Amino acid sequence: MEDKGTPRVLLVGHGSFGRLYAEALRHEGMLAGIVVQSKASEERLSGILAEPVGRDLETMVHEQEIDALAVLTPTDCHSAHIRMGFALKKPTMVIKPSTVKAEVSEELLKESLECGVPVMVANEGVFEPPFQALERAFNARAIGAVREIRWLKEGDEALSGNRTKEVEDPATEGRNIGYIYATAMHELYVANRLAGRTAPSSAKVIHVHASASNPELDAELAYPDGIKLRIRYDGRPGRPFKRGLQVVGEKGTLLWLVQPGSTRLEVRTKEGSRDLPFFGRKTKNPAEPVVQAFSELIQKESWELSDIPETLTDGANAIRAARMLAVSAAEHLGIFSDLDVIAGGVDRRTLKGGG
Repeated sequence: MEDKGTPRVLLVGHGSFGRLYAEALRHEGMLAGIVVQSKASEERLSGILAEPVGRDLETMVHEQEIDALAVLTPTDCHSAHIRMGFALKKPTMVIKPSTVKAEVSEELLKESLECGVPVMVANEGVFEPPFQALERAFNARAIGAVREIRWLKEGDEALSGNRTKEVEDPATEGRNIGYIYATAMHELYVANRLAGRTAPSSAKVIHVHASASNPELDAELAYPDGIKLRIRYDGRPGRPFKRGLQVVGEKGTLLWLVQPGSTRLEVRTKEGSRDLPFFGRKTKNPAEPVVQAFSELIQKESWELSDIPETLTDGANAIRAARMLAVSAAEHLGIFSDLDVIAGGVDRRTLKGGG
């Protein structure tokens, strides 16, 4: 295939994740410009960034001669910006969650296939080298058919890209269902992949303290074919940080354990335990491998769904799972929770500008 050179990507949105992806796109030489919503943001960023900054997406598209869009706006704007990508015939990457409602992600997938414009959901977690090595071993049937997936997170985890941790409002302490919805999205994306890229059919919360500052969660979810998922958080102050993923199969287990200064990845079977090697470029920005994968997708002469690491179907499944978990957490606490508000509002069909 003819080398088309480095693709030029227009970034729409420059919030916390937008900045993370701007840095990654800039690092790869792909950042063509940035679209923001407010005049104040446009003036401020124009004074400190080398790339063009504007508020009108269509104007920026034509002025910068771009090859693709990267959508890092609030969730309710995603569907409108993705449809702009369709109209412009530009491959589009959108940060997770892909939309407010799962059904809208599915509608967008149909439109994507009809117009021939690929959409990739940006999810840094599935690009981590240890997870990719674990998934390769899993797909190679190293532990046979999966029976149970277990996620554990303890202590205070630093956010990627030097993002600032949310400070819990005293009025919602212990009842912040939005935090459960948003933070569990990572674990649910991974579990859904390992369960056959599908969504759970049920969720049961055993214990929850819904808080951004001191999260506690013990939840069980089940998939249609009998696979079980267990998610446990213990973010109480003073506990050392630990994050673990254990995949239990009919022939053994896969274990990925992260603690300060160390990462363990191993397979355990009746023959014993052995470490699994994992490789990847060392980077402080988890968005960089996502951007590299998007670059490869942009440059394809033709594409199929199997070429997209995370599709809109994966996005829809994660939204369904997160909503199911949020409902169960609210019921456990005996409180009302408006899922659409939690998930971002209403999926918009049209709008102008960035976010």
